[in-house]
Amino acid sequence: MEYLLRRSHSVGKNTWHMEWCTKYRYQMMRKLENRNIVAACIRQAAHRHGIKILALEVMPEHVHCAVELSPWHEF
Repeated sequence: MEYLLRRSHSVGKNTWHMEWCTKYRYQMMRKLENRNIVAACIRQAAHRHGIKILALEVMPEHVHCAVELSPWHEF
């Protein structure tokens, strides 16, 4: 059973699906080294900002990421 975040005036879960793609869909992440660098950078930025990564998939020309944000998270 999934959990919900409980606060004094709210209850819920804030899940986002994000997708990034390269300009003109160039296949920049075809090399394993580039895929690992991109994944590491995304994980490092998420950790720095307190974002929980649920799923991360680096494809040759785009990246899919499912994340969970806290309800009080500011952009």
